Amino acid sequence: MKTLAFTVCHYGKEYLKYAIESVKDSVDAHLISYTERPSFGYETSLRNPDTREELKAICDQYPHVIWEDINGVMREHVHRERAFSYARQNNFDIILVVDSDEVWNPDKVKEAIDHAYNSKNGQFLVNGSQWITLWKSFNEYVNDGFAPVRLFNMHNDLKKAEHIDKGFIYHMGYCISDELMRYKISCHGHKADFEKNNQWYNDKWIGYKKGSTKFLHPATEAYWQEAKDFDKTKLPDLLKKHPKYKL
Repeated sequence: MKTLAFTVCHYGKEYLKYAIESVKDSVDAHLISYTERPSFGYETSLRNPDTREELKAICDQYPHVIWEDINGVMREHVHRERAFSYARQNNFDIILVVDSDEVWNPDKVKEAIDHAYNSKNGQFLVNGSQWITLWKSFNEYVNDGFAPVRLFNMHNDLKKAEHIDKGFIYHMGYCISDELMRYKISCHGHKADFEKNNQWYNDKWIGYKKGSTKFLHPATEAYWQEAKDFDKTKLPDLLKKHPKYKL
């Protein structure tokens, strides 16, 4: 079995190293597909706080990581489809999707890959029970029922989907600096939701007060109604090395 980890990359220096390290012992190669322009469908006039040089320097630390520059991509699905062409050209069996702000529990990566390899289905959605989203620090979290696709079996029909309770992912996309959050909401795929809820950045993010700020999700009030206390000592050891762990 040959496994390719795949990351679309435009920003993410705060957690990219940790995302790579969380899966490195379970994959054969890790393709980082970088675009200088946002590929979420929106342009922005703001300066990206994460430079290509910073991101590439992180990747260059790992011999199994392959860096590629993609120019002119403006749609996320086009960017993500790069994984399939690369996997086919290089005879990979499994694609493991690893966003730059997603850190897997290293002890649970292999079980998800093995399940995908032995299944007759083509795509695998990791259930919300296997995710938590850290909120602003390592001391609080929110969770939801969303189940993003995070694995593909290249030998099966990629349209056949399966929900799995395998693996465990720490989503760090709402545990970032104010500067990056401001940039993120200017070009993210949820931009329309952030704009519809036009006080989200000021009221929910900058003005957040533990215990009193409610309905934290930018797109819906069905989830993230409030942040809950989190015991950060339960985090994988690699995240305990992150600067935010001591805050």
